[in-house]
Amino acid sequence: MVAIAATVAFVAAVPAMGFRYASIAFMLVLGWQLSDRAPRSLAVVAAVALVSGFGLDAGFRAMMVSLP
Repeated sequence: MVAIAATVAFVAAVPAMGFRYASIAFMLVLGWQLSDRAPRSLAVVAAVALVSGFGLDAGFRAMMVSLP
């Protein structure tokens, strides 16, 4: 149920936050839900979310896809 709510929130947040930051927040929420919530795991989740959010944004922009 959390995944569905997070996806709906992601879609609603993209126009306000932009794709990059909405993606980072989405991955943080889902990573937090899927991890064992140990400090080391949460640090890995945060690092993966940051790299993935910026990487996805850069990749889509390189393909000339217009993102908010």
